[in-house]
Amino acid sequence: DVGCLDATRVKLEYYGGDDYIHANYVGTPTSSRRFICTQAPLEKTCKEFWFMCMQDRVEFIVMLCNFVEKGAKKCFEYFPTSNGSLTFGEITVTFAGSTMVSL
Repeated sequence: DVGCLDATRVKLEYYGGDDYIHANYVGTPTSSRRFICTQAPLEKTCKEFWFMCMQDRVEFIVMLCNFVEKGAKKCFEYFPTSNGSLTFGEITVTFAGSTMVSL
């Protein structure tokens, strides 16, 4: 695991529990916007991940791996990949669209 810098880590507000999530705010010299960098959530941290996305009004998620690569599971499926919804605690995530690009 890569540790979070305490000075720039995302803190969950009004969550009702621990404020920790494995994520940091990142700025750039060319933009006033901040970005959040995080690892894909684990099955047990999906609710916190989506709470963070709602708290910070995240508009886009950039995923740098596939759920499965060369037959090996890389991360938990934390969003629906086609029409439908997934529920994590009291948060329901509904598929709205996706774009895949090759790097």
